[in-house]
Amino acid sequence: MKENNSQEWLKFAKIDFEIAQDLLNLKDRYAGAAAYHAQQAAEKALKAYLMYQNEDIPKSHDLVLLVRRCAEFDLEFLLIELMAARLSPFSVQTRYPDDMCSDLSVQEAKKLLKDSEKILNFVIQKIQ
Repeated sequence: MKENNSQEWLKFAKIDFEIAQDLLNLKDRYAGAAAYHAQQAAEKALKAYLMYQNEDIPKSHDLVLLVRRCAEFDLEFLLIELMAARLSPFSVQTRYPDDMCSDLSVQEAKKLLKDSEKILNFVIQKIQ
């Protein structure tokens, strides 16, 4: 049953990634919102892997913590830790005024989307 849930988590991760892409393509001023959804895609993908391993999912948005939990099952997850660290702050900081994303450039957001896509694809390979 949990393996089926892992596929649901992956489905939602893919949707968040698509939303991030769409937002970035709509307007430059949506770069912060795109970064948020890129972070969400990575978070849900990592949680999908933990679900796949029959682990309880931590109530955390800390991608580095999630990567390290995944690495308990597969050390290759440490290869994506730096990407996770770049994305992790965008779980909260993009949702409120006065946060760092008000001046996030499109180029920076594109880099974050690439990191998110790499994490998502990495997890998909591990689960399939």
